[in-house]
Amino acid sequence: MLFNSIAFAIFLPIVLAITFLLERQNLYKKIFLILASFYFYMYWKASYGWLLFGSIALNYLFVAYICKAEASGDKPRKRMILTIAVVANLLFLSVFKYANFFINNINSVAPYLKLSPLSNVDIVLPIGISFFTFQALSYVIDVYKKRHKKISFIDTSLYLSFFPHLIAGPIIRANQIADQFNIAKIIKKDDLVIGSQRIFWGLIKKMVIADNLAIFVNQVFANHGDYGWVTILLAVYSFAFQIYCDFSGYSDIAIGCFRIMGYRIPENFNLPYVASGFSDFWKRWHISLSSWLKDYLYIPLGGNRKGISRTYLNLLITMFLGGLWHGAKWTFVVWGILHGLFLILERVASKRIKLPENAFTYFLSAFITFQLVSFAWIFFRAQDITSAMSIAGSIFTLKAGNLFVTWPVIALLIFSSVSHILKGRYNVYGYFMSLPYYLRYAAYSAGIFLLFFNKSGVSSQFIYFQF
Repeated sequence: MLFNSIAFAIFLPIVLAITFLLERQNLYKKIFLILASFYFYMYWKASYGWLLFGSIALNYLFVAYICKAEASGDKPRKRMILTIAVVANLLFLSVFKYANFFINNINSVAPYLKLSPLSNVDIVLPIGISFFTFQALSYVIDVYKKRHKKISFIDTSLYLSFFPHLIAGPIIRANQIADQFNIAKIIKKDDLVIGSQRIFWGLIKKMVIADNLAIFVNQVFANHGDYGWVTILLAVYSFAFQIYCDFSGYSDIAIGCFRIMGYRIPENFNLPYVASGFSDFWKRWHISLSSWLKDYLYIPLGGNRKGISRTYLNLLITMFLGGLWHGAKWTFVVWGILHGLFLILERVASKRIKLPENAFTYFLSAFITFQLVSFAWIFFRAQDITSAMSIAGSIFTLKAGNLFVTWPVIALLIFSSVSHILKGRYNVYGYFMSLPYYLRYAAYSAGIFLLFFNKSGVSSQFIYFQF
């Protein structure tokens, strides 16, 4: 079920109303929310509800056996169960997401090895599998590391299946939400207001900005050979803001849904395009994934504790796998490797070049960071490596060609850029809420008008649904 669909517009008020009626009966409320979340997931493909249930049940058993081994002092058995749990989850993810990727790559070298080609597996990628699998892994590992206690099967089911974050995150840790499930939440007016506002602005980001930029981006990337470098560069910048508004819009809606039901979860974005470097960028972009990769991959690999060379290798491995997490395509792998190299170069430069800390150097750092992030987005968006290289080459060689751009695209780019910068320097939300009520209602009315009369003409599926 899409957040930006009529079905969800009907689903959410019904869920909220029943949750309100059950707010003093916490067990029944949790059971209802689990059933509602499964309905939300199975609305897409009913049979795949069994996959979600299987992931929940299996990881609950892993945690139970880890706790049992811990209680008996059997550390080897505890370690063995963790290993099985990690392998089982990664195998579960790999079969559905990467089976055909590996088969196609094996087939590409099969003639040279005189091997018969393998047949592709007829598998439909379950939406959200990367997100709920990573959440399950974090839960099992945190219990093993004694960073979190085992939670009941009901709470495990709700934690892993809760509909606001099920499909495209944020990737929530058990210690960030599980304790809240056991507090009888009384739905408050402030939560309803703030949560509803968050959902509203998330829909504006997605349906008004991202979907309209997508028209231009899709046209140019599909026919990049017809256009000159100016048009292609504008399309690259447009995609940078399209994917930001699309994904942060989803996160806003998810956070808003949690909030209206009385739950709080961490932010997932913090104005990434004003980042003054790549380390700063990854503290602002998809925060739940970057922190997951740091805690469960980079640090276990050794982090920065084993010398400079090993630190650089760990960064590269982490970003390589982070790129592969996004999808079974070499373009995502290259995107991840590029960010790994950017992080390494940043560390090398910071050791050799000492710049004064002032507004100019911050602006220069942010400007360079945004240009390199946008360059990497070319590989993320392109259909294949050849297309990505062609698009990048057109920009760097100042290729001549047709000029295609529309005033709405220019207006959306200016609005997105300016609002992004202003939010980084001022408390825009606080200022907006201090305006007279009639001005705020006028802004909401304008937003509702844009939502209902938006004519983007493109698929409204969120970009990160494919991951």
